[in-house]
Amino acid sequence: LVDGMRVSADTAAHWHAFPVWWDKTNLPAGMNMVRNSMVRQAMHRRWWYNNPDCVVLRHFSTDPKAQTEAQGRVSVTALTGGLFFLSDDLVTLRSNVQMLALARTLTPPLLRGRTS
Repeated sequence: LVDGMRVSADTAAHWHAFPVWWDKTNLPAGMNMVRNSMVRQAMHRRWWYNNPDCVVLRHFSTDPKAQTEAQGRVSVTALTGGLFFLSDDLVTLRSNVQMLALARTLTPPLLRGRTS
């Protein structure tokens, strides 16, 4: 019996995996993380706590879909109820208000407003 299990491909700041003829479903990509996490959702809290991989909010493109893709990765992490790890540098992320707001939606509400 294990406490937590990685249930997805590595996530990445890009949505689609780089094309490789021998593997299209397990390479680092946001889409692969989302698909694999949703397929294994039935195992959460039955066999282990799902770990859908860390949340990546940074993006390196000017593509307008980057915000929507980040929202998709955050939504899957929230909906699956699994473990949550944020991989971005918060100091760097601080300059992107939209992405920082996404990160705040996943932080436990009990820690908000904590003074000690």
